[in-house]
Amino acid sequence: MSDPANRPEAIAATSVQVSNELIQQYVERAHQLRSDMLHEFFSGLWRSAKQTARRVLHRSADGHGRIAMS
Repeated sequence: MSDPANRPEAIAATSVQVSNELIQQYVERAHQLRSDMLHEFFSGLWRSAKQTARRVLHRSADGHGRIAMS
C-alpha cells in the first residue's frame, strides 16, 4: 500500500497550505514596509516642521530684539 502522504489529495492540501503561508508572509512583509514608510514619512515631516518652527521663532525673536533696541 502506498504512503498516504503521497496521495494526490495530500499533496494538493500541502501545496495549498504552503501557498497560503507564503501569501501570509508576503502580506505581513507588505504591512511592515508600509508601516516603516509611513513612520519615515511622518518622522521627516515632524523634523521639518520643528526646524521651520525654530527658524520662525528665531527670526521673530531677532525682530523683537531689533525693535526693542531702536
